Amino acid sequence: MSLLLDEMYPRRLAEQLRAAGHDVVAVVEVPDLVGREDAEVTRWARETGRVVVTENVVDYAPLDLDAHAGLLLVHGRR
Repeated sequence: MSLLLDEMYPRRLAEQLRAAGHDVVAVVEVPDLVGREDAEVTRWARETGRVVVTENVVDYAPLDLDAHAGLLLVHGRR
């Protein structure tokens, strides 16, 4: 599974996950995605075959299911 970490996640997390063998890119590593609307982030994720990993349930959950390759909604409490 290819993942796209939403903007709330640091580059370091993506680096650590890649070091462990995962196919991960963070929004903060893609200059064209930084600061973009969620719909644009999901469009890019769909076009690149990536599942968006986010804690931003409120904004992502209502998006059209055809607009993304998948969502992994993470509970924000740590």
